[in-house]
Amino acid sequence: MKKKLPIIVFIAAIILCACGKKQEDNSLNFPKTTWEMGMDEVMSAWGGRKESRYQAF
Repeated sequence: MKKKLPIIVFIAAIILCACGKKQEDNSLNFPKTTWEMGMDEVMSAWGGRKESRYQAF
């Protein structure tokens, strides 16, 4: 029984850690856009103009 106890505790710890809370998706998500879109598609979705695309802030 002494040899089985650490194995049981280890398996229980792995199972409890696997049942943890899901992490929130922290990636950038902008309305009307997807990650597959190119720069021109994003600018047209947002209604941007080509002239204002490269302005310095």
